Amino acid sequence: MYIVSMTTIPSRKKRLEDNIKSILNQSWQGFEKYCINIDDNLSKEDYEFYNSLKQLDNRIEINICDNKWRSCNKLLPIIKKYPEAAVITVDDDFDYPKDCLLKLVHVHQKNLDCIISHETNPIIVKDGKFCGFINGLDVKLLQKDYAKYLSNCCLFPPHVFDNTDVFDYDKMMECTNGCHDELWFWVNSTINGVHVIGLNYVYTFDEYVMSDTYTDGYRLCDINANVDNINHYNEKLIEMYGDKLNEVVGKEKVRFIIDCDNMYSFMYQYGMIKHFYAGNYIINLQNLTERYKKIIKEFLSKN
Repeated sequence: MYIVSMTTIPSRKKRLEDNIKSILNQSWQGFEKYCINIDDNLSKEDYEFYNSLKQLDNRIEINICDNKWRSCNKLLPIIKKYPEAAVITVDDDFDYPKDCLLKLVHVHQKNLDCIISHETNPIIVKDGKFCGFINGLDVKLLQKDYAKYLSNCCLFPPHVFDNTDVFDYDKMMECTNGCHDELWFWVNSTINGVHVIGLNYVYTFDEYVMSDTYTDGYRLCDINANVDNINHYNEKLIEMYGDKLNEVVGKEKVRFIIDCDNMYSFMYQYGMIKHFYAGNYIINLQNLTERYKKIIKEFLSKN
């Protein structure tokens, strides 16, 4: 069972129907429910508006959620309500390209135990210790690793948060100030040893932002891109979960499988691999002709 899930606030109402239609018009339509999660402190007029959205599609379900969880409501109420479902989280301010969900599901069906995301940020591990994440573009070679995924178009298999702190509100607030849902999801899935696959179809979703969505100019991504805030998040991650993170990310080398389809992408990104993974990786050559093997080996010897 697949569920699409999002949270939204009244200041985004202006273009919300267009945003929803970009999901309803996706090339893959295999989801059984489209959950729109709203806070429990809204006006009667707001609730009437959100309930009217059910006319757009019979799969739309409106869930009224505890407002204190803020953006975490895009996922947490749904994995509690539908624990056996694979949940695809989306944001309320994008005009999504038509194949976004198809790409997620295609890779998920071959990797049922992995979180699949269109956008990921690199993490830095040195000498077996987690040092933090970087708010920047990650290596994208479809490798399985523990990259910090973004939840703006991300697929979560069932049970990836079992026996974690993901429903501990006080720890969520201490770690993220209530402003970074995906970071909270990431640390909990990572200490559970759940791998991430970052897709290579989207450079960034920024170009798909609906520019006139906002009436209040409020975007969490602007808060979370602030360098001081990133430093604070990394300090909190290490303080609260450093030992558990080291047990996972510090004891496993990332395996890059290089074949005819990605060998030139690998060569182009090799500098990033050396920088972000700092020797914590293995390169496997797979299904390459002897000529291409020679090209890769010569490239590696010179770089």
